[in-house]
Amino acid sequence: MIEHEWVHLTAEQLSADSALVHAIERFHAPPGRAGDAAAAWLKEGALKETSHVATYVLLIESEVAGFYSLGMSEVELRSQHRKGISASHPRQGAVLILWLARAAKANVDTATIFRHAVGIAQIGSRRVGAAVIAVDPFDAATEDYWRQHFGFRAALTKRPDADGEQRSRLWLPLFPEI
Repeated sequence: MIEHEWVHLTAEQLSADSALVHAIERFHAPPGRAGDAAAAWLKEGALKETSHVATYVLLIESEVAGFYSLGMSEVELRSQHRKGISASHPRQGAVLILWLARAAKANVDTATIFRHAVGIAQIGSRRVGAAVIAVDPFDAATEDYWRQHFGFRAALTKRPDADGEQRSRLWLPLFPEI
């Protein structure tokens, strides 16, 4: 059986575990602008922003196989989407996926990383009242990926992408009706 674990990055953990810091420094995402940006953020931003961004890394055999970072935000939803989640107000609390990436040579798929992010988002949402999980697409290609692979929908909320183009924040209900 392959040894793996999820580690929540904290300042205390990083100062006590130099092997973890070195594993993060060795992380390489699949090639491309989005992968390069995600890897750079993990190596620089995640290590500095542990007090207000929740970053989890998946370690497989002491190497970072993937990671994601979560923060809190909101989305503005269309009335038909609000009905689907029993929400009366247009603006809803959201757990925002700030970054999510897998290592280029990792034997793990993005869905595995995403499922863990959703689980942590569900735990947090029960404490802070978030109704959805959301993501701001890096560019048009990542928007297509989130929509096709996970079924994300466009919110009314817009944010600039890496190219400066206004792009809809994407969202999914955190607790879909079965």
